[in-house]
Amino acid sequence: MNNKLTGIVIAGGKSSRMGQNKALMNFNGKRLIDNAIDIIRPIVDTIFVSSNELLSNIEYPLLKDKYQNIGPISGLYSCLVESKTEYNIIIPCDVPLVTTQFYLELIKQFNGYDAVIPKLPNGKIEPLVAIYSKSILKVVHEQIQAKNYKLVNLFSLIKVKYVDVNDSSMFKNVNKPTDIE
Repeated sequence: MNNKLTGIVIAGGKSSRMGQNKALMNFNGKRLIDNAIDIIRPIVDTIFVSSNELLSNIEYPLLKDKYQNIGPISGLYSCLVESKTEYNIIIPCDVPLVTTQFYLELIKQFNGYDAVIPKLPNGKIEPLVAIYSKSILKVVHEQIQAKNYKLVNLFSLIKVKYVDVNDSSMFKNVNKPTDIE
């Protein structure tokens, strides 16, 4: 895939279990938001940060959800609307162990698909550590209009490549203060 890439950092969650905005929490001496940006920066041409809250010291455009309180599907939609590229890497700020190399592997799988989604050994999929084509924008909007907000429900309507992942440890999610320690 020789096309330009947009990186989308999902940092707009409510952080209800964390008790504070997790994007600004430190993990291994770096804010989670900065860690996510650093993971994708080497392989993307443009970066957007999907957040409904003001985040300090971010040098990239912050995009608020066009539809409030419906979850990550709105962040994905809002950023795809603004994206100028066909291919868009999605990274949540709360999965700090994902690597640039992993995204490079996903990129290799993208040819001819609308989305490339990791599938863990237990069968769970990771829809926010993925690559999406801007071409799904209309379908995402239709899902929102139908009040069908779960990203996984979108996958039966688009062409998805699931990539089996042998080691799920890189998908460790930071949701509460004890996950940071």
